[in-house]
Amino acid sequence: MLLEERKKCSIAYGSLNKKQMQKLFLQAKKFEGKFDENFVKIVESRLDVALFRICFFPTLFKARQWVNHGHILVNNSVITLPGYQLKGGYSLLCTLCSLLFIWYWVLFTLYSLLFTLYLLFCTLYSVLCTFDFVLCIWYWVLCTCLLYFFVCFDFFTQKNY
Repeated sequence: MLLEERKKCSIAYGSLNKKQMQKLFLQAKKFEGKFDENFVKIVESRLDVALFRICFFPTLFKARQWVNHGHILVNNSVITLPGYQLKGGYSLLCTLCSLLFIWYWVLFTLYSLLFTLYLLFCTLYSVLCTFDFVLCIWYWVLCTCLLYFFVCFDFFTQKNY
């Protein structure tokens, strides 16, 4: 039973190994009060978990990755340890290079969407010019279904847990 609970906790908080879990258990035992509340406070004050909880990243893995790559600043210093314990009043920042990458990704995604819509409208216009309305309707349905499929596929392939 204990092994199952440790695995659940490890998965919920970003693949913590046995040694890390033991360290967190020992830290929680040192504090006064209930053990489970102390344990949750310690785990939730980790840098990667805090970044995930404030919805800065969609997954714990992504938060750990960004911290490991040095894209996150804590009190204006680069921290590369995902298990860094935060305290009240700490400021979390993203490096300028990372912000530029995020904007590049957003602009690239918008460009791709606009280009896809442009191609869709050009195709629809060319079909409308032939006055074959039945073909036009079927083509529009096909393009809409494909666009819907790609949007849903992109949404469901993101791991939001």
